[in-house]
Amino acid sequence: MKGPETYLETIGVRPSCAMHADQRAVMDPAHRAFVNHEVFFFSTRALRALFLKDPLRWCGVLTDPVSGERFQPDRTAPRADHEGRPYYFLSPGTLARFRTDPTMYADARRAMPKPAVPPGKEGAPAATTSPEPTSDPPTKP
Repeated sequence: MKGPETYLETIGVRPSCAMHADQRAVMDPAHRAFVNHEVFFFSTRALRALFLKDPLRWCGVLTDPVSGERFQPDRTAPRADHEGRPYYFLSPGTLARFRTDPTMYADARRAMPKPAVPPGKEGAPAATTSPEPTSDPPTKP
């Protein structure tokens, strides 16, 4: 699997260090860390190691790998490790689903679940934004 460095370089993004925003991050695997599906880059290997000892101190808002919801994990957030990467969860329920097939949920490219449809709206058409006018606007008499 290719790392994100190639993509970021292609689109011209040069991230700052996740712990010292005034420093440029080094764009290579030895200077990056993943938490859930988020990637963090660091200016030194020592900062990466410090981050990995306590990622919750530094990571901020994450995406639950099962539900796709954004949340701010705290020390009580459920956690699992898979293939050397920490994953934090919004609830014990999403952690339990992750454990049924961690490889599927560890893949950030998988289709995220569709948002729940409110009761009674199952057959409703999707809302559109700014439909194109089909004729000239009416004129005042």
